[in-house]
Amino acid sequence: MPKRTSDGSLRPLPPDSRETERTRWSRCVLTCLDVGFGKVWRVREDLWKELLPNYCSDRQWHPGMTLRRSPVTSPYERVPMLHGTSSARGPVVVRGLTRHRGSDHETSFGRIVAPCNIPLAEWIRDAPDADLNGLTGRILDKKRIAVNWDKPRIDDGEEEQLMSWMKRRRLW
Repeated sequence: MPKRTSDGSLRPLPPDSRETERTRWSRCVLTCLDVGFGKVWRVREDLWKELLPNYCSDRQWHPGMTLRRSPVTSPYERVPMLHGTSSARGPVVVRGLTRHRGSDHETSFGRIVAPCNIPLAEWIRDAPDADLNGLTGRILDKKRIAVNWDKPRIDDGEEEQLMSWMKRRRLW
């Protein structure tokens, strides 16, 4: 609520610290986080299980690929993402997602047709079971979505394959 000055005019109050922190995080996310079309992420299984009904897996993570075509304009938006499987039998095949499997290892996307709409906050929020003490552990132990550093983005040929599949499925 604005305060009145000695001459009777209204003066706005400065924002509180929580509001300032939210504004800073929003600007940081909107400026620095690239969740554009064809970006590849490592997504923890607990998040996939929340998003996909009847999904069962005992692995630690599966890859995800974002399908967003326009820049993010609000920290409250959702980002469409496809689930990836370690099989070459899907409609969109990407090679070399992990260093330890090699550059020829194939991962497919699109076997689970409907993309999951993931809140942008998941990229920032700490995992519920994260050990935040000290600098030990891996990023996947602290966040539920992390950049796939081995291959952060699909190449041009894979992007064409993805766009063709999306047009056939009327997702484009």
